[in-house]
Amino acid sequence: KEILKRHPDDVRLVIRYAAFHQGSETVVRLLEAARQQQVYQAVLETLLLQQQEWASHHSPNIDRAWELAEQAGLNVSSAKAMLNSEEMDQLIAQEGADLRAFKINQTPTFFVNGQPLEQHGPDHLYQLVIGELSKAQ
Repeated sequence: KEILKRHPDDVRLVIRYAAFHQGSETVVRLLEAARQQQVYQAVLETLLLQQQEWASHHSPNIDRAWELAEQAGLNVSSAKAMLNSEEMDQLIAQEGADLRAFKINQTPTFFVNGQPLEQHGPDHLYQLVIGELSKAQ
């Protein structure tokens, strides 16, 4: 968020889904329903901030994720009605194909203008962004 705030006209964030863990595909569908309802950012931020309440790699509490999403503004009944739509199935299939094509096998994974972030951490990410911005000027 700090990078986006510092460079609002030059940096764009693109989030892709990586449904590697149990329950994560349902959460991807939940987030896409939130996007369609125009509450994506609020739901995403709530789920990330409250991740310790629902996201365990071995035993996620998806019901809690739905509760948090609803608190953030998601119409749950409408979202659940679209969960298994062809559009959602196609999105999941495309995201999986893209993960395989780019050889993504962990989260988070960051790219800046196609360049992978080799060392994780906010300072390394910022330096990669700044380096790419300086190339563009």
